Amino acid sequence: MGIESKPVLGEILRKRYDQSQMEQIEEIFVPLGETLVKKGNASGRLLWEEVSTSWNISDIFSENIAPYKLKGNCRLWPQEPKPVPLSPKIEEILSALPGENTAVWMNPFGPEKGELDPRLPTRPQNDKTPAERPYKLFFESAPGWSEAISPFHTLFFAPPGSGRSSIIWMGRHQFRPWGEESTISVYLPLNGRAEKDVLLSRFHRGVFHSLLSALAEDPSWFLDMPEEVREDIAIFLLDSKKDLAHLLYALEQCIQPTEDRKSSIDKSLLRSVFARYALQIPHAKIPTSWQILHEAHAYIRPPSRRDSTSLPKIRVWIDIQQPGDAQKWLHLLLNWGELWDKAVVNAFLFTKREKDIYPLDGFQQDVSMDWKPSQMIELLDYRIQQTVMEDMMPDDIFNALKELIWQRQIITPRQLVRKGNDLLRQYHGAEE
Repeated sequence: MGIESKPVLGEILRKRYDQSQMEQIEEIFVPLGETLVKKGNASGRLLWEEVSTSWNISDIFSENIAPYKLKGNCRLWPQEPKPVPLSPKIEEILSALPGENTAVWMNPFGPEKGELDPRLPTRPQNDKTPAERPYKLFFESAPGWSEAISPFHTLFFAPPGSGRSSIIWMGRHQFRPWGEESTISVYLPLNGRAEKDVLLSRFHRGVFHSLLSALAEDPSWFLDMPEEVREDIAIFLLDSKKDLAHLLYALEQCIQPTEDRKSSIDKSLLRSVFARYALQIPHAKIPTSWQILHEAHAYIRPPSRRDSTSLPKIRVWIDIQQPGDAQKWLHLLLNWGELWDKAVVNAFLFTKREKDIYPLDGFQQDVSMDWKPSQMIELLDYRIQQTVMEDMMPDDIFNALKELIWQRQIITPRQLVRKGNDLLRQYHGAEE
């Protein structure tokens, strides 16, 4: 089925019914809409949008529904948090609770690295498994978070263990097409040779992965955009993977089919669309990364938000991972005019603040991700409450952690998580 066939169903229905039969039409089409949107993936949604628009039927199904969950390189977090060995006593308490994988999901500490813990973002409510409870372990009072979501270019001084990964991953989650703010986030990790060609190559790769993730999560924006814009995006994606087969494989590796959302309809539809543009690659002018971002930015968002005239700016999350190269990378970035004109820049240095060493020109604010003892205790309280462990957390462990925080022996979230796991492991003679 090609995109051009989208209006056909609407034309057929117009011939069969007239506007005076709207009640009857609603009665017939509501089950149809539910089937098309919930089980028909992007192609089904496009048909339903045409029908509901043509017949002035309220679209009660398409509100922010994404056909696929993501996997592989397209997802921000793994499917399950990394298991952390606990004490037999704690395992026994947690295993008595209803649901599956309780011990993994109920541990208030868990993985030390933010990108290994899928409990950070809010998850949909589902009483069947604790994994679907709305935990949201991400702590919004963390140093740097208010600056990260501000509209200002920000430089972060983030020493090891301070929560840098959590803020970058949570920011990308929130500032994505189907996040709280509908826009595009580009992740730009920088290490090794600090040279312009390396910078541009990494940025190109980041733009490709952002578009691939958006396409995997819900390709209806791509199928329903103006032909000339779709052609540019298709050529950019095809050129990035060199051919159609590799692009479709990369896309398939991003999609996590569920019981009611199989990949076959969208896969065949996208193959037919991309195949048309693949023939143009040898003679096409390849769009630049910034050109593609600018064009895609106007269209990549859920159907319910496509009429919005207020679009948040593109976000670029820059992760400078080696302090020794930070000055060189910053000088390259500060001379890259398009970056500062077309996006909100959040750059993270994996080090403590050192005055007068790092260039700050171009940044509108800078922040040190240093945790006060009171913030660390708030974080501890918050994690225990969110995992519903208030009545099951041994007082000895809680008090021991608070004492270490006030003594400044625990000064980062990573240290808190590591020590909390250690104490849970030792609880009731776990290491005997």
